[in-house]
Amino acid sequence: SEQKPTVTVKMNDTKLTENADYTVEYPADMTNAGTKEIKIKGIGNFSGNAASAYSIQKNTHAPEITFDNASFTYDGTAKEPSVTVKVDGITLNPQTDYDFSYSDNTNAGTASVNVIGKGNYEFSAAQSFVINKAKIVVKPKDTSKVYGETPVFELESDDNLITAAELAEFTKSTVFTSDGTAANAPANENGYAISAQLTSSETDNLILEAEGTGVLTVTKAELTITVKDASREYGAENPALEAEFSGFKNGENESVLTGELKFRYDDGVDAKTPVGRHNVTNAYGLESDNYEIKYVKGYLTVTKIPVEISTGTS
Repeated sequence: SEQKPTVTVKMNDTKLTENADYTVEYPADMTNAGTKEIKIKGIGNFSGNAASAYSIQKNTHAPEITFDNASFTYDGTAKEPSVTVKVDGITLNPQTDYDFSYSDNTNAGTASVNVIGKGNYEFSAAQSFVINKAKIVVKPKDTSKVYGETPVFELESDDNLITAAELAEFTKSTVFTSDGTAANAPANENGYAISAQLTSSETDNLILEAEGTGVLTVTKAELTITVKDASREYGAENPALEAEFSGFKNGENESVLTGELKFRYDDGVDAKTPVGRHNVTNAYGLESDNYEIKYVKGYLTVTKIPVEISTGTS
């Protein structure tokens, strides 16, 4: 507001009268802080000019700082609430009366607005506001394993606030539970439910909550049944066949398989099959809920008939 001082003019201890003995010229700006000059001019029975200076001091009263929103939730972006600054109940103009800046206003915790007066105001003050940790949901990630193996569990989240590295770190301390975890859990294409219990659930900016379940699919292990190679002489009967197994899990053997192991030769393999090595032996007939059975043909080696040659005596 305008700061207009009261002017008293005396001559030899006699108080003169304004507008009868003198006029006063006040400065054009009697509002803003600074040094001002008042000019006195004698009139009537008085002549001459005089000047007197006075000062308008800057307002140093403490400001009142308020926000349109003093509480936020972390989302990775800087938070800059609208600022209102008042001194003595008067709302100040940020263009002419103060400058302000934000600090620590991205990560969760206490952020601040720092306000410095300018123009007609001289003060330095700060007001804090809160950035709360964000709550995000994580769940067990769907995964699969082969029968006889141990699964590897992971966490996942649809929220992009948490990084893959952070999820991997929380996975290390998470307790996962699933009926399909055991090495001997039967193969199950429909899968087993996976639940997760967090033993550590906070970062500097996030609070994790485990919700929902994942699915652990257990697929059949590959079991190879290979027909053992056999041999015979040309013209002889085909020998009985045997097989060897590769790929059993959990110390199991052929006793866990169902059906009957059978063998056969390719059509046309008989006593007249020529000498040589022939990939013609087959196995079949076994089944399993936990093994994907792969049969590998064997070889029949047909050898020449040895001939005994003798010579007579002369």
